[in-house]
Amino acid sequence: MRNKYAANHVLLRDGVFYYVRRVPLDLAEHYNVKTLCFSLRTKSYKSAIHASKSASQRLEDYWLGLRLQKIDIPALNLVKSDDVSDNSCLLSEARELYLRLKAIGVGQGYGEGYELTQTQVHLNSLCSVAPLISFHPFL
Repeated sequence: MRNKYAANHVLLRDGVFYYVRRVPLDLAEHYNVKTLCFSLRTKSYKSAIHASKSASQRLEDYWLGLRLQKIDIPALNLVKSDDVSDNSCLLSEARELYLRLKAIGVGQGYGEGYELTQTQVHLNSLCSVAPLISFHPFL
């Protein structure tokens, strides 16, 4: 037996509450289903309403981001880009500087026995010529 509380996107099925909501038509291309349905993992109506509001807010925020990505931004070519200056430090130079600075006051030989893992060697070979500033989204 099913009891549906449509206003809060809550569905009661076999004593457990579920979140049910249709995918908006303008965002259907991002989903493989037409309706989102997942368990709220509670048998309490009050907890289900709280979880439903939280899920709705998160979905609305996510959907807003998807909609904003579709918007054509006027005069985008006039926006200043992140130009990398010629005097910026390379990733390999930053590593050398870090090891040198860590060695101050530690004693002779700090960092000399430092061996790179295979992943670090691969990353270093890919990024040794890239300026450190180009990694700003990750810093």
